[in-house]
Parts: sequence; C-alpha cells; structure tokens
Amino acid sequence: MKKLITSFLFIFIILALASCTQKTVFFTSEFSGYVYDNKTKLPLKNKLGYIGVNGILSDPDTKLDANGKFFIPAKTEKYYLKRPPVDYANSTGDLFFSFPNYQTKRIEYADLYVDQVSEDREGFDHLNKIDMGIIYLDPE
Repeated sequence: MKKLITSFLFIFIILALASCTQKTVFFTSEFSGYVYDNKTKLPLKNKLGYIGVNGILSDPDTKLDANGKFFIPAKTEKYYLKRPPVDYANSTGDLFFSFPNYQTKRIEYADLYVDQVSEDREGFDHLNKIDMGIIYLDPE
C-alpha cells in the first residue's frame, strides 16, 4: 500500500511540474529586412506603413529606421497544458508591404523559409527568424 501511495504521489508531482511549465506556440516567424525605393535605389527612411504577415497587418504601424530596416516580431501565444489551435489553412506564406506614395507589394517567403530554417526547427514550436533582404517598392 505504501508503494502505491508513493507511486501515485510521484506521478502527481511529475504532472504538476509539467503543467507549471509555460510553453509558447509561434504562429508566424520573426521577419527583418530593408525597404528601398525602386526608382532611386535609396532606403525609405523613417517611414510609417503596414507590413502584413500571412494576411495579418502589423500592429501598430511599422516604422522603418534611418536605414530603411524593418523588424516584425513573431506572433505568439503562451500556454501551460492545452495547446492553442493552430490553423494551417489560414497561413498564406507571404508578406505584403504598404507604404504611403508607394505601390503595395506582396512577396512569398516560402523559399526563404526553406533556405533559412533547418528541418529540425520547422513548425510552430520554434522561433524562426527570416531575413527578407532588400525589398524594392515602386513609387505611385
């Protein structure tokens, strides 16, 4: 009887510890890169605009720095026991760039994802960082 109680207590402690460990699901990767004017080949400095990831607008407006660099953090959700649902059907695999006085541009990042993310880090359990390089926007 003593072994049964000890075993039950041991299993209970293991389950309790597992439920206290916070986990994260990553709905999108983290993105960075530069936005340039296609006509002048110069960076768009300190501009405000939208950069959408998988059809989700950046929140709030994305501001480019003095070199035209952008950074979009990964969309995440933290959980303990029950993993939040991950809907693969809504993932479009693209970024879109919309800045005032420039034409909106859509770019698929699937090839960059394959090149930059190793197979053991694919999926929603890892933070993946994608470098988009230089994105050229055409003036309106």
